[in-house]
Amino acid sequence: MIKAVIFDWDGVIADSLEVQFKVTKEICRICDKKFPFKSSEDMRHGFIEPYYDLYESFGFEWSKDEKCIIDNYKRLSKENKIPVFKDVIEVVKKLKKNDVFLAIASNNKEDVLSHKIEENNLQGIFDIVITEDQITRIKPDPECINVILLKYNLKPEEVLYVGDMPADVQAAKNAGVKSVAVTWGWIHKEKLEKEQPDFLIEKPEELLEIVKNE
Repeated sequence: MIKAVIFDWDGVIADSLEVQFKVTKEICRICDKKFPFKSSEDMRHGFIEPYYDLYESFGFEWSKDEKCIIDNYKRLSKENKIPVFKDVIEVVKKLKKNDVFLAIASNNKEDVLSHKIEENNLQGIFDIVITEDQITRIKPDPECINVILLKYNLKPEEVLYVGDMPADVQAAKNAGVKSVAVTWGWIHKEKLEKEQPDFLIEKPEELLEIVKNE
């Protein structure tokens, strides 16, 4: 029986690809690096994980340029409103009405994510939000998921992790929880299929059936 659903944020709940394209492009301009993508769809095809490898592929040196990147990322992300997928929020609210434990585990920054949750009036929906600032190792390491399992005494077989990246599927597998990969996010279906998630869904309402039947 599924008792808890843990969500990634960007690409799963937040329709953030277009804004992150603009933000990343502006960071490259500010820091005098060449941005290789011509469009958000181009970025979707060329996106690599983890994010510091993405920036290094632009010519950054993470150890030297981290402050420039992070400071501008936080500022620009807050300045640009990021919408949420309304049909995903409807599913989330239905799960909450059915007393499903809800959480977010994201590689995003805490102050950025808390700002976006407030901006979209989602306060009080999620029982816990774990961000990069609260862990020592980001996905695909399972730490962000394991923290939630331990804190709330949840068994892995009772939990779904919903993400849109290969690293999300890998993190779920590493934590021993069931993985749900979504196709409306940042990564194309074909790449997600290669990770062999437990479930691959194209519509948010499919998640309700998974929770009901597992």
